[in-house]
Amino acid sequence: MIHLPNSFQPFCDDLIFGMTQKDFGSLNDESRDFDFFLKKLAQETKGIQPVFANQMHGEDVMVIKNPPRIKPECDGFITRQKKVPLLIKIADCQGVLIYDFQTKTVAAVHSGWRGSAKNIIGKTIKTMKEMGCNASDLVIAISPSLGSCCAEFSDPFRELPKECHPYIMPKNRVDFWSLSKEQCLEQGVPESQIEITGICTQCHPESCFSHRNGDLGRMGAFIMLK
Repeated sequence: MIHLPNSFQPFCDDLIFGMTQKDFGSLNDESRDFDFFLKKLAQETKGIQPVFANQMHGEDVMVIKNPPRIKPECDGFITRQKKVPLLIKIADCQGVLIYDFQTKTVAAVHSGWRGSAKNIIGKTIKTMKEMGCNASDLVIAISPSLGSCCAEFSDPFRELPKECHPYIMPKNRVDFWSLSKEQCLEQGVPESQIEITGICTQCHPESCFSHRNGDLGRMGAFIMLK
């Protein structure tokens, strides 16, 4: 099954987008399910393969003008090119889709706890602004990911930078959903244009792969300008 974020649905004429769930199969490289996903996506893109990365849990985001010939090492992509599907693979980490409906710019970002600590979402939005995007024109959707109910650390005050400390909760748990939302707001994105699915991957093993549950599978978040 592919979930379509509600905030993105008014832009269906401009975009192909979605977030896969567990019953769609795992998008690990070389898996049969990933091959099936590529075939389904190819039906929409006339055979064009998605751009995806060796995700490094860092803060590097690549601006795509031409699809790279080799798989890059980064955790996000931005493009204004049509027919370039951007794919992020996730299991507990956040898959973040961003669309600027004025300049027709899209981004896909992988933000785990390390990426959140480095503010990869804010840095992606900042890069888009440097490209001429206005934060008020951005629509953002965040995939199912580890919720504050389950994002537990042994010592979050030591493991996370001070910017994350306001989001540390009792029992050493961290509210990364609220942190990501605040990182968007700090860049000027209207709150009404930020959609967080609010589904914890560890709490929903029936529909989500979860690294903390011992799953090896990966879900996907993808976006493409038609």
